[in-house]
Amino acid sequence: MKALLLATTFPRWSADPGPAPFVFQLAKHLSGLLPVLCLAPHFPGAAREENLEGVPVQRFQYLWPESLETLADGQGIQNHLRQSWRARLEAVPFLFGELRALRRLLQSGEFAAVNAHWLVPSGALAAWLKRRYHFRLVLTAHAADLFLLLRLPGGKTLLRWIVGRADVVFCVSQAIQAGMAEVTGPSPKFRVLSMGADLSLFSPAPDKDAIRERLQIGPGQVILFVGKLTEKKGVTYLLQAAARLEKEWRLLIVGQGILRPGLEAEAARLGIRERVRFVGAMPQARLADYYRAADLVVVPSVRDVKGEAEGMPVVILEALASGAPVIATEVCSVPEALKGKGVKEVPSADVAALARAMAAVLGGEAAPADPKAIEPYAWPEIARQYAQALSGDGP
Repeated sequence: MKALLLATTFPRWSADPGPAPFVFQLAKHLSGLLPVLCLAPHFPGAAREENLEGVPVQRFQYLWPESLETLADGQGIQNHLRQSWRARLEAVPFLFGELRALRRLLQSGEFAAVNAHWLVPSGALAAWLKRRYHFRLVLTAHAADLFLLLRLPGGKTLLRWIVGRADVVFCVSQAIQAGMAEVTGPSPKFRVLSMGADLSLFSPAPDKDAIRERLQIGPGQVILFVGKLTEKKGVTYLLQAAARLEKEWRLLIVGQGILRPGLEAEAARLGIRERVRFVGAMPQARLADYYRAADLVVVPSVRDVKGEAEGMPVVILEALASGAPVIATEVCSVPEALKGKGVKEVPSADVAALARAMAAVLGGEAAPADPKAIEPYAWPEIARQYAQALSGDGP
């Protein structure tokens, strides 16, 4: 049995620091259990077809010349659509490009199952073609896709239709499943399963001081943020909370996004610019050392102006695997099994509460990280459950 994985966020090339790599990581581990092919959007400079670290990948072109293809740069398609009329115009050929490529692959008769990541557009396109090509459909609802459907006119009707065509729907958090069920009603199709963590890459440091020296971090306790610099990531609240800390500290912000200039200005306004380093985006192989160097990882997510929040950020898993304690806000949907195992939860958008929690963790008052707690979230286990769903075996 061969499976087709659809994703609109996918690495453009090896060690790509831009797009989130979790669908690619899933495909890598899934490929050891069954044959897979990934279909993703093309980007200027990316190969249209390649074997990426053992994973066959095809990328659909949707504009000519290819220099016009800008949606899949890793900054988030919805972010582009909110900010640019050009991006909204680009979305139309994007949809037809994905549909054309998906239909071509399904016509080959090779694929018995499809795993579509994000309910729209990939989930909707796969649902539309399912009856014609008779494949097993496994959907993965992340977060942005659900919130988009809840906002769109007719979106709830579309959501019910998509779920009705699916065989299994993985939701990356309990909150996402609850949001789905409010629209569709409870369904045995729903399963809560987050994306995973690579425990072979993310692990505690034998010598944290040596890593800090190599990264030239400087003196003081190390606070780390990892993620896109967008509104729902809540980095402004992190800067304001850090400014209230009394002990010597350094804040490393790993990631890129449109809010970076404003965040740099906010750090300067708060008088902490010299203690905040904006590192930029980086591939996971480099990111591992930043986790190992950290005394604390903060995930200060909030609901943005559109009411959108995150699913379950994999940053939490990667930090715990690296031995770093985590502070995450309530909108992160942290699994109950991880609370008290190195994850401290605080209200979102509450600077005072975040500052108190940061001071407590850095002062040694909170439970230390327990890397063993995330073993159920390791990629081999996540891939096993996906393989069962795609093949129709198991629960």
